[in-house]
Amino acid sequence: MVYRTKFDNRALAAVLAVILLVFSSCGDSIKPEPHALSVSARLTELPSGAGSVFVSVTASGAWVLSLEFGQDDEPWAELSTTSGTGDKSNVILKYGENASESDRTLRITVKASSRIQTCTLVQKAGGGDEPEPPVVQPGDVPGWMELPIVDGGLEYHNNFFSMNGKRYRNYSYGWDKKALVAHWVAYPLCPLYLGSQKRTDEWAYDPNVPQSQQPVLFRGFGGGGYDRGHQLPSADRTCCREANEQTFYFTNMTPQRGVNFNQKIWASFETRVRDWSRNADTLYVVTGCVVKGSTLTVRDNDRKSVTVPVGYFKALLWYSKSSTVTAQNAGYRAAAFYLEHKDYSQTGIDRSMSMSVDELEEMVGMDFFPNLKTKAGAVIADRVEAADPKNDTFWWQ
Repeated sequence: MVYRTKFDNRALAAVLAVILLVFSSCGDSIKPEPHALSVSARLTELPSGAGSVFVSVTASGAWVLSLEFGQDDEPWAELSTTSGTGDKSNVILKYGENASESDRTLRITVKASSRIQTCTLVQKAGGGDEPEPPVVQPGDVPGWMELPIVDGGLEYHNNFFSMNGKRYRNYSYGWDKKALVAHWVAYPLCPLYLGSQKRTDEWAYDPNVPQSQQPVLFRGFGGGGYDRGHQLPSADRTCCREANEQTFYFTNMTPQRGVNFNQKIWASFETRVRDWSRNADTLYVVTGCVVKGSTLTVRDNDRKSVTVPVGYFKALLWYSKSSTVTAQNAGYRAAAFYLEHKDYSQTGIDRSMSMSVDELEEMVGMDFFPNLKTKAGAVIADRVEAADPKNDTFWWQ
């Protein structure tokens, strides 16, 4: 048996007091690290031409973004949003062309409470060698189901519009500055985008692309009977004037055979796509053209050559969270269509023009709806993309 003396008890108490003091002091001095605050851009060296780039913000609470330009520079860029809360990875920085003989810089600043972080971007001088456009993976735009994996040989751009005080994405596209057409245009279609706005016919340059790198189509294509064929149809954007005007950008046009393609079978196909969207929460659409193997060109208003596509396609991903028919596929169904670019005597599509999304991917060398795996899982995504629409009566009602 061990007996403690009064001295032992007092000593023990003193030791415990010191230990408590030490731990108390450590608790005061070691405070939890605040959530990281940062701002970054997908590219820090911008090409000399006009374009856009994604900006990401990491923050735990509310934040504000601002831009600072060189001392003698007029503002040459703008942000799609300047405030928010929490992490956000799809802020768009849209910038103009640098026609000067020297590089220029801007600084993006994020401020949250008393903390500030910055990143600096440099835009190359006009006439310099531009870097190859990077490959954009779907994770760069979280939740944008319609976005395919983007070929690094194309320029990737987005157009946005404002309505009722809010900003919405209109469409994305992959631009070929040599063929002067977009290989694909991707966009969501749902009741938000459909309203009473009439066709504006506001033919215009796209501010994302230098004017020298897009066709001039105020008067249409010269000769050959080709229409200015929309990839995103004007009738798919009737919610407001700005959204509709952007469908008339020259970058959304391709030379399409007139009466017996654009005005009949293709127009009726576009109407059918809108009808399918009315039964969905959202219909995700990728419309595109194939220029590989084309030997035909047509002239724009400035006599520049524009490649005439050999075919057109649509990849469709239909979603309804309340659908019982597609419940086993998490509410999704998909279909793809390919039309040779030629005159058609018929006015509507038929089953022979349909195929699975997998088949279209193999045909045109693209990866459609890669975000579906994240949303619904790999097993469901594979099943949806492999489904043959010829066997689904939904597409043929």
